[in-house]
Amino acid sequence: MIDLNRENTSPADELLLVRERIKELQAREKDLKATLIADPDTRMGRYAVASVVESERVSVDTKRLKEEYPDLADRYSRSTVTTTVKVMRHATERAA
Repeated sequence: MIDLNRENTSPADELLLVRERIKELQAREKDLKATLIADPDTRMGRYAVASVVESERVSVDTKRLKEEYPDLADRYSRSTVTTTVKVMRHATERAA
């Protein structure tokens, strides 16, 4: 287990823990949303009220567009540069 109370905790270690906590919170969020959708009686709380709104979203099937109209897809495509930071537990931490 990583000890964040130690001095000199590395940003990589802290980021790993933050992302693990985010996953836990996202799982809890998913459960709470399912409850709110399924049971309207749960939508009024002491500090908050939840509303459930259904909407429709239209999107472009880019895979199909590229297959059927590659020139058109290329013409309207744009490229962006992104930076990704990946973190993972050391092999010694995974075994613990």
